Amino acid sequence: MLQAWLRHADRRVVVESAEELVIRQVPALLPEYAEVATPPGSADVRLRVDAVGGGFEVRSPTWERPCSLDDLPATLEYALACALVESDPHPARLHGAGVAGKDGGLLLVGASGVGKSTLALRLSAAGLPLLSDDQLFVGEDGRVSGLRRYLKVDRESAREFGLDLGKTPFWSADAAEVWIDPAGWGGWARQPTRVRRVVFLEPDPGGKAILEPLGPPAALERLLHARSGPSRAGALAALANLLEGAVPALLRAGSAAAAFLTLRAWLDSSAGDASGAAMG
Repeated sequence: MLQAWLRHADRRVVVESAEELVIRQVPALLPEYAEVATPPGSADVRLRVDAVGGGFEVRSPTWERPCSLDDLPATLEYALACALVESDPHPARLHGAGVAGKDGGLLLVGASGVGKSTLALRLSAAGLPLLSDDQLFVGEDGRVSGLRRYLKVDRESAREFGLDLGKTPFWSADAAEVWIDPAGWGGWARQPTRVRRVVFLEPDPGGKAILEPLGPPAALERLLHARSGPSRAGALAALANLLEGAVPALLRAGSAAAAFLTLRAWLDSSAGDASGAAMG
């Protein structure tokens, strides 16, 4: 049985398969976590990929999923990302995106589909190091790091940036999402970051981008609702520490472009507070 290994913090994930094609893909799917040499010791999480009929079956300790050859990269990357996230030791985890600004981190929190990934893409293209566009890890001291996986946006958003889709990782003509490596833009924020601004996103179709201050109690309540994964000891304290010294705000926007312009103006301003700026 062939093996490929990933490592996150002190936890190891191993993928086992008899198919060389599968093992070759693993380091390319999550290159930030790939281990070139087979590490000593045992794995904390094991995934297995078997050829079944004309396709494959990906199995983890908690689920199994069949897929075609074309769907194998996305299915396997998702399984690997879940394994890395579930093995993360931090006390709190958020479903959100974030970048590292000059004076601290900017977090983007909101429901699925509200535009976190698109905004993270725009901020990364503007040169800001990316924490993550999907999963954020909060340490006991409130500092934030992220799951470093490829950004995933729709093809229309990718074309707005003039990307050559054929040169993006694992893209195919039938794919609904485009995978983007931020290394060519702002790169990755590799050290835990003290958060300076927390932005809660809400859609406002057809409206201007409005940035409004949000009180710490309301911000903490929203962060608690944005947690992903099981509750852990110390989660509440970690989130409270995250907000200490941070400026929370609510951003309602009718478009990703307007939201981005508002955020850039806020990041570039000398004042840290959210002043209720409105931009068309």
